[in-house]
Amino acid sequence: MVDKKVSFVCTSYRRFYCVKRIVAQYHAQTYTNKELIIFNTDMEYPYELGFDDPTIIVVNNDTNYLTGEKYKNRGEICRDAVTHATGDYFMLADDDDIYLPYHIQQAVDGITENGKDAWKPRKSLFATGDRLEFCQNTLEASIIVKMDRIREIGFREDMTGYEGLSWYTKLRDEKQLDEYNENY
Repeated sequence: MVDKKVSFVCTSYRRFYCVKRIVAQYHAQTYTNKELIIFNTDMEYPYELGFDDPTIIVVNNDTNYLTGEKYKNRGEICRDAVTHATGDYFMLADDDDIYLPYHIQQAVDGITENGKDAWKPRKSLFATGDRLEFCQNTLEASIIVKMDRIREIGFREDMTGYEGLSWYTKLRDEKQLDEYNENY
């Protein structure tokens, strides 16, 4: 059986220290059939990878593909970033998050085992000011989704911070996403 390809999509604006960390965490992943899409919207400071890696696609763009205007919210940015993805699965790489080396492998194993369109752990690690704790919320960066469903449902484009709720809510309501999965 051939492993399905995971597109790890990272959007960013002028947070290159974070993007550098995402690239390092991407390279540390134990799952091998993957690609990283870095979608930088800061045209004053275009991002350059600095080395050749055919599995990393860097896009510097601040213009909405549909309207030709500057981006108004992260939903528009995520929608356009996903157009560069070639994977079977979508995962979000929030540029300020930290990912353990088995992050992608755990997600692929989870979605394969559950047979649904998405998988997420019930809880994920969350850093507060002075400690790490397990947290249960949408944490869309911990979820894997079949790419065709992401493209079908899309992202909310009315308000930054809620862009993932379109697909998260629809998949949950269709019983294609189990918010209470204890197998993590």
